[in-house]
Amino acid sequence: IHVVTEALDKVSRGRTTFLVTRDLHHASRFDLILFLEDGCIVERGTHDELMKLNGRYAKLFRLQLMTENRNNKPGVKYALPT
Repeated sequence: IHVVTEALDKVSRGRTTFLVTRDLHHASRFDLILFLEDGCIVERGTHDELMKLNGRYAKLFRLQLMTENRNNKPGVKYALPT
């Protein structure tokens, strides 16, 4: 994940960047997130705004976070991005 994150940071610096991803950890770093379902925007906002909304984005983000934690070695936790 770190290699991808570093590459995204480098490529997007000073540019408008569109990222299409199923990994919401990557999406959480961007200024605006458009959450699509069946080709339609169902939620939009920053990561913090979408988490406070507690809608589809927030539920999927938490699910991905729990899945990551289960797949990691015992004692290793996946941290929320800052």
